[in-house]
Amino acid sequence: MSQPYAMQPIEARVFRAWWDDGQLDLFFGVGALGIAAFWAVDLVALGAVVPGLLAILWTPIRRALVEPRAGWVEFSASRVADSRRKLLAVLVAGMGLLVAFAVALYLVSAGVVEPAGDLSAAIPGALIGLMALVVAVGLRIGRFLWYAVVFVVVAMVLALAGYAPEVAMAAAGVIVTASGVSLLARFFWRSRLAEVER
Repeated sequence: MSQPYAMQPIEARVFRAWWDDGQLDLFFGVGALGIAAFWAVDLVALGAVVPGLLAILWTPIRRALVEPRAGWVEFSASRVADSRRKLLAVLVAGMGLLVAFAVALYLVSAGVVEPAGDLSAAIPGALIGLMALVVAVGLRIGRFLWYAVVFVVVAMVLALAGYAPEVAMAAAGVIVTASGVSLLARFFWRSRLAEVER
């Protein structure tokens, strides 16, 4: 059943606010740190497990930390289906990119392919930035545009300075994780104030 026209803008505002608690930011940053950790110990292919694991943990953590404070919202069936498609696309893209990089890394280490110069080490971090851009556009979360810029710039600067890809992923991941922690702390503080005012 379609919604009345007047309800659609309200649902759109609630949907945007639904992402303001910081959980997605925290998961994105922690995901980058997890991937970087696997790269650091030469288990690049296992980095593809990180997004899947975080997807499994999303709902239980949200139910435990966010929903008791923010409540539970039932969005329209079309919005839920659209969100699931977009999040699944981000998850699949992330896992696919990591597998592609594992193959590329193997080909370079086996001498089959020559690396493309100093900036080749920036590619993994830049691709995580591309995923942040997909989240920003798909879910209309503006701060993820900044995360995309952070990942790309940090990856390029550290690659030119001679650092390995995992260093750039970890450095940018720390920044995004800190932002997520900050947003989550603000969310807890505001929900606490709202309880006191009741």
